[in-house]
Amino acid sequence: MGQRLIFMLGSLLVFAFALLPATVLFGLVLFPAQVLLGILVAVPLAAAVAAGVLAAEASLAIWWMGRLFERFDLSAEPVS
Repeated sequence: MGQRLIFMLGSLLVFAFALLPATVLFGLVLFPAQVLLGILVAVPLAAAVAAGVLAAEASLAIWWMGRLFERFDLSAEPVS
């Protein structure tokens, strides 16, 4: 049970770290857009920017993990 709690805490920290850039950009887009366009336009615009950041992070992580899995693929090893 202790290992699962540690793993959950680590997963939570990684998730919070991954949300940090999207949260910062959400705020940087929301506040100026709220003044210029109003709240009804600013929230979906800021949410779209944050979703784009999260999609870019996910695609970068998938690309990186794919390269790691390809490098450690045992089926690609030559048979002696």
